[in-house]
Amino acid sequence: MNGAALAIDDESVYWIVNLPTSYLLRSSKEPGGATEYLATSSERINAVFVSEGWIYWQDMASVRRMPTGTLGVVDPALAGSVPHEVVVSIAWCQAQDRYPIAARAQAGSLFSLMRPSDASTAGEAFDLTGGAPTALGGGVGLTFSNDRPVAIDTERIYGVANVLPPGGWPPTPTELVAFPRSGGAATTLFSGLGRGDAVAVGGGFIFVNDAGDEMADRPGRILRLRK
Repeated sequence: MNGAALAIDDESVYWIVNLPTSYLLRSSKEPGGATEYLATSSERINAVFVSEGWIYWQDMASVRRMPTGTLGVVDPALAGSVPHEVVVSIAWCQAQDRYPIAARAQAGSLFSLMRPSDASTAGEAFDLTGGAPTALGGGVGLTFSNDRPVAIDTERIYGVANVLPPGGWPPTPTELVAFPRSGGAATTLFSGLGRGDAVAVGGGFIFVNDAGDEMADRPGRILRLRK
């Protein structure tokens, strides 16, 4: 389970199960609470997070949400009947050839990093707040994996990217990058991660989980960078 596959709020824990069919589930934070199915997808569900009364989740080709007060079901066969809203549709993703890697909301705004179906092509940041996604800027020579979460603050969108060599493939060790929320190209903040799995922002710092590189005998580490 990746770092984007678990979320909590004041009352509940949310998580993802990816089998032949993917499910979004919820349980009370108190011991013995019942488990509810909230959503299902034939595509792999990559991430879930909770923000300002909404549960957001994304699969390989869409971003969706529902209010935290939505009642789930106990029968997984009925998970598809739980009402929800489509933020970014499969049809839009297919038409634009842009697929969500990770999304994050803050103060009523929603942002996502997306990449084309060709994983060797540069990814982009998008503002999803107004309904139709708006491109903010790309990362030249950068591509993104499907299951890496992003973080945002009032000014920037942070993510972990793979660096593409001149030949286009395979990617070299990952970098921490930031996109301006107002638009513009990505800026590299740190280079040389063995495998950056997660990023978070708080207290004036950026935190990155670097899972390391077993082949290079490089242990994992948590990095802290001042914003």
